[in-house]
Amino acid sequence: MLGFLNGIGRGASVGQLTLQTLFALPSEFLSRWTPDFNIYEKTDGSFATDFDMTSVKPAGLVAYVAKDGNDTVGDGSEGSPYRTLQKAYDVGGVDIRIKAGLYDRADAFTSANFLPNRNVALTAVDGAGSVILTRSYNSLSWTQQAGANSDVYLTSAASCMFVLDRAAIGRVDELQLNEVDEVPIPLTEVGDIAACQALAGSYFYSGSDLYVHTYDDRAPDDDVLALSNEGFMWFYFGTSQTFYMDGIEIWGRGAVRTEHSNANNNIMAAKDCGFRFSDWVIATVRVQGTRNNYFINCHASDHTTADAFGYAAANVNVTTRALEVNCSARRVGNLGATNDNAFTSHNNAAVIRLNAYGELTYGPIIADVLGSCSMNLGCVAGDSLVPGNSQARVAFQVGTVSNFDLATSKMWMKNCTAMGEYYDRGQANGGEMFDLGGFTGESTGGDYGTIS
Repeated sequence: MLGFLNGIGRGASVGQLTLQTLFALPSEFLSRWTPDFNIYEKTDGSFATDFDMTSVKPAGLVAYVAKDGNDTVGDGSEGSPYRTLQKAYDVGGVDIRIKAGLYDRADAFTSANFLPNRNVALTAVDGAGSVILTRSYNSLSWTQQAGANSDVYLTSAASCMFVLDRAAIGRVDELQLNEVDEVPIPLTEVGDIAACQALAGSYFYSGSDLYVHTYDDRAPDDDVLALSNEGFMWFYFGTSQTFYMDGIEIWGRGAVRTEHSNANNNIMAAKDCGFRFSDWVIATVRVQGTRNNYFINCHASDHTTADAFGYAAANVNVTTRALEVNCSARRVGNLGATNDNAFTSHNNAAVIRLNAYGELTYGPIIADVLGSCSMNLGCVAGDSLVPGNSQARVAFQVGTVSNFDLATSKMWMKNCTAMGEYYDRGQANGGEMFDLGGFTGESTGGDYGTIS
């Protein structure tokens, strides 16, 4: 992970991090967004920034939350924490500090959707990934099925989109943010109870009845999570507010959604966060109209219906701006879709991506359209799941004019890599793509359109 650098100029070093040069953004990009931070190109071809995440963290009433806390007798201090995030918020908590643990939907917020009406910071105090906020059902009661289906267990769950077994072997090449635990592999959904019995690590869902066959044939326990398809973090303000997260894994539904229809100076910021196992209809991280967005070392995976990281302006008067540093997105989109992306921007958005990594989407991996502009530095993209020689099977794509009647979409790239695609880069429908050097591709089809 890159460090956050303050006041470091050309040729300076911090530990093992040596910066080669200050990177100058093109004037056309600066006409849309002139950032108040610097970007540096390192000697290994990757990029860093001196943006200080602490500069946007809200300050205010501190409230601690812990799995062994108590909403009745706790006072929110470190030694006497609350039990739920809802209690910490209800007492006026701004700086909500969460101790390690997996928090189900009863531990977090009462409503399916959390709509804060003031500045809020949620921080995992025991380190990155030590807190997992889920939409999982709590205190499920399981009944073993009889006879030929004795490896299957039944419970009642009104709605369900993913079933996880944390005791099983996960993705051996992909760790959660704590850099210890593997990202779980969801159980396989099957069509009936007999198929569930036949396949360890599967589930069958019918109405409110959930049937599960664990990987090791054991009775389901607290490691088996049934994720509800209700709710998400919803940041919806018309004034200048900040929603900040640090060190948190969010599993289930849409992780973060922001919607703003008017000009504002709102901030969405997340550092060392994981957004996983979502099926919301737009994106696991959906940002529209929020003025300033910062995602540092954030990872999105296993989103089954649309994009992973997506940005859009709300109207012609506001440019939605986003800085992404060392973010990744994997396994994104609907089977058979052709326009689900790992990273995307729309409608007058301006995005700077440093060292992004995207793969395995049902559509172009990184795609910027509808009058947006993006700066892609040190990014790696590829392995689209679109079959054949479709132009949607491409690592980097720019295209289409804006529905706000602004200038055409523009994408710049430097030191980027396309892997495992039919096309490396694509320019279509009025978009403009600019190669600033250092591009590496390995596709069969090469590029399509014009690359300047």
